[in-house]
Amino acid sequence: MDNNEIMVSVICTVYNHEKYLRKCLDGFVMQKTNFKFEVLINDDASTDGSADIIREYEKKYPDIIKPIYQTENQYSKGVNISSTFLLPRAKGKYLAWCEGDDYWCNEYKLQKQFDILENNPNIYMCVHKVKNINEQGEEIQGCIPCIDLKNGIITSEYIIKNLNNFYFQLSSYFFNLDKYRTLKKDYEILFKLCPVGDKVTIASWALETDFYFIDEVMSKYRCNSVGSWTERISKSKEMRVEKNKKWIAFYQEYKQVANNTFPNNKFKIQKLIDEAEFLIYLELKEYKKAAHLKYLVTAKDRVNIREKIFVVLKAYFPIILKIIKK
Repeated sequence: MDNNEIMVSVICTVYNHEKYLRKCLDGFVMQKTNFKFEVLINDDASTDGSADIIREYEKKYPDIIKPIYQTENQYSKGVNISSTFLLPRAKGKYLAWCEGDDYWCNEYKLQKQFDILENNPNIYMCVHKVKNINEQGEEIQGCIPCIDLKNGIITSEYIIKNLNNFYFQLSSYFFNLDKYRTLKKDYEILFKLCPVGDKVTIASWALETDFYFIDEVMSKYRCNSVGSWTERISKSKEMRVEKNKKWIAFYQEYKQVANNTFPNNKFKIQKLIDEAEFLIYLELKEYKKAAHLKYLVTAKDRVNIREKIFVVLKAYFPIILKIIKK
């Protein structure tokens, strides 16, 4: 390994993250590695002080922090920022990710993931446990992923069978960059259909490789922070409906690809399609459609029993619901 060669490129997207950004950038520059790495940052024309903070770190760490300062917001134009501006600049063998409102909390994170993929050449994706925090940076209940996993290799088939539970958070991603570029070409239709970039990355990798999971919290995820995509979509019914329509199109395509890739397995991807349809009917207040038996049975992961009872009462017994409310 050439000591001057960049081995890891880190992608970081920033928009109005002034309140959190120093924590994020400190997580980058504190990394202790035996290789060189770069941090490619896109500030999407922030209207707060985010760009000034990035310039401060760029001046202090010019060999690490390599930003782009947009003069117009690219997200609002429908531009895929990472694919358009950051990935083409990446020089590393491996790619890591962290958005400007999240941060890494382990100074050996990059080194640990680098060593694992170097020692397991047939595995192209490494992830780890992530702790949830609130906007103030306080730890709150729950980790990502939300199910217990042992340290070590997770098979592709297991991930696809449990796809709805396998939400690995973006700040834990570490993967082979050349393989990822090939992956995006091979599964271009999936990347175009999926409304969430990190979910399609996990789903697509599962068609190609097993994963290596590190059962250790090495980053923090800020839930519904100001300026985040999750926060923006939570305020718009239209955006939520459109998102679920995109999920349906994605899962329909993914179902076919997964079954062709692993013909001996029966994946329960139809359940995810049903859940997305159910959520659309709830948003549109079409309760009789939502009360269909198949939705009440399959939507068990994302809708609790109380909400299902409400749907049935709203659809067929509205008078009883009024009495209950009184």
